[in-house]
Amino acid sequence: MKKENKSLSVYLVAGLLAGMISFFIGNEQIAFLTMAVIAAVLLKVLEKFLGKEKITWWIGNGIMIHVFIWIVSWTILYNLFP
Repeated sequence: MKKENKSLSVYLVAGLLAGMISFFIGNEQIAFLTMAVIAAVLLKVLEKFLGKEKITWWIGNGIMIHVFIWIVSWTILYNLFP
């Protein structure tokens, strides 16, 4: 599996988990901070496993999908269970 696919897969799953955690937190500011902390920790962990890349590579191959999946999953949960 290519590095890009590994990064996207991990960030996708982490985005779903971050969305669920954010829903249960309930406070929007803390939920956003939780998402950002998870993304930063994943960045450091994946740098060790996948190698050091430029920040633009990490933004395109992980962080953008993480933020998108986080906001979608959090919004769906927020609307289903008000």
